[in-house]
Amino acid sequence: MNSRERVLAALSHHEPDRVPFDIGGTVVTGIHTLAYTALRHYLGLPEKEPKIVDMFQQIVQVDDDVAELLRIDVKNIAPRSSGTYQIKTFDLGDYTAFYDEFGIGWRMPKNGGLYYDMYHHPLAGEITIEYKYYGCSRQNPKK
Repeated sequence: MNSRERVLAALSHHEPDRVPFDIGGTVVTGIHTLAYTALRHYLGLPEKEPKIVDMFQQIVQVDDDVAELLRIDVKNIAPRSSGTYQIKTFDLGDYTAFYDEFGIGWRMPKNGGLYYDMYHHPLAGEITIEYKYYGCSRQNPKK
């Protein structure tokens, strides 16, 4: 059985030749950058800069050499998250931080941090009929 047949058989409640294996087929089955670096080392593969596909959780793209060696049956072909669009990190004292496309601030501790936590929300505080977002103001259309 090839990978496609194996996955389709399992999804159809038929018994495949072996259980389909997935690492990185989706963000849910992804692998953290630190775990992935350790896995590559354990497998005796050369060091390689991981490509982060989910900035918030620090999930990386599984390389073809790892997928082949572990006989991974699925591959992520989804478009990248909009959350990775033009992200520029900056120094925030003990944290590395960035703002996403919605103006939400995310930060990760420099020492021992594993993923980004929300620390600033643009809708925090008092909400009025007139609001300002990225320098643009907009009036309530019912007024």
